[in-house]
Amino acid sequence: MKNRTSLLAAVGGTIVVNFAYLMPQMAGAGALVRLLTGIPYNWAVVLVGISMIVYVAFGGMLATTWVQIVKAVPMLAAAALILLMVLSLIHFNPLSLFTTAEAKYGPQFLLPGNYLKNPFDQISLGLGYVFGLAGLFRAPIVAMGFAVQLSLESRENREKRGPVVLVNRLSTVSSA
Repeated sequence: MKNRTSLLAAVGGTIVVNFAYLMPQMAGAGALVRLLTGIPYNWAVVLVGISMIVYVAFGGMLATTWVQIVKAVPMLAAAALILLMVLSLIHFNPLSLFTTAEAKYGPQFLLPGNYLKNPFDQISLGLGYVFGLAGLFRAPIVAMGFAVQLSLESRENREKRGPVVLVNRLSTVSSA
């Protein structure tokens, strides 16, 4: 792990992947802060950026992890609530949802192959998958490998991150 070229490649990949995820999050957070506080959008984005830098600088990865956990709980609760609301509209019978869609749009609507008819949609989905989801968890895992110098520490960390890598690979392969 002392090879400078591989270290620079890992750093560059991490920056590109994180930049691709950071920009939409900053834009969304800025819009949300603007709606909640009424301050101008540009200042809201700056405020969000400064607050992110402060909590990472003072709290480190532990603070970042807890922020992700705190964000995940309301998102999962909101998704569960939306699911329950939709299921209540169809009297908790998912098959009636498909029956209604078939009655409204015809039987061809539910057949396979209706999603990506345009080749540009297929290319866009493929590029988004390769450069998005597939790179999401790999950058921190590669960075963990560069963070340790001793071989014993490296082996211990490899054993700890092995299950994470396995689940990540299975999830990205199975969603393709």
